[in-house]
Amino acid sequence: APRYSPPAPLEEKALPDHMISVSAMFNGEFELVGYSVDQDARLPGDTVAVTLYWRGLTIMDADYNLALNMHGRGYANIGKLDTWPGGGLLPTHDWEPGSIYPDRYEFPLPNEDAAPTLLRLDISFWDNDLDHRLPIMVGDGSEVSSLTLYVGRLMEPEPYSFAPNSRDGYFH
Repeated sequence: APRYSPPAPLEEKALPDHMISVSAMFNGEFELVGYSVDQDARLPGDTVAVTLYWRGLTIMDADYNLALNMHGRGYANIGKLDTWPGGGLLPTHDWEPGSIYPDRYEFPLPNEDAAPTLLRLDISFWDNDLDHRLPIMVGDGSEVSSLTLYVGRLMEPEPYSFAPNSRDGYFH
């Protein structure tokens, strides 16, 4: 059934114009070309959808695990997913070198007192043990153990309203 089909590869010319370029290389075997996200502010209880665009660079023998962690205020974890790419349907050993794969995820945002905050998505891959993350080379040539992307804002459900107090002239 189509619902259980892995994402089909894209040609580079089919990447969305609003994609944010990243160019981070994982273990020298594949790269995060970029990502797209609706940058509109979100409210508690909303969902934020992020599409990652992966490119295989070489034939891979391993099926690397993808770890996604959504962080909010104070870097508190507000969402977590451990899976294979493609929502579990596109293991890395199936990637064709040079092919770009769109990989979409939706994260529900908490109803609690987490707003207002910036939303960040932390991305890493691991093989067999979460403590053994794949090295990531970023644009300046430095190595990091995880990659953090800005994916929007979580706003207060109702903006604060201030009205002058006629007695003392201060806003309350």
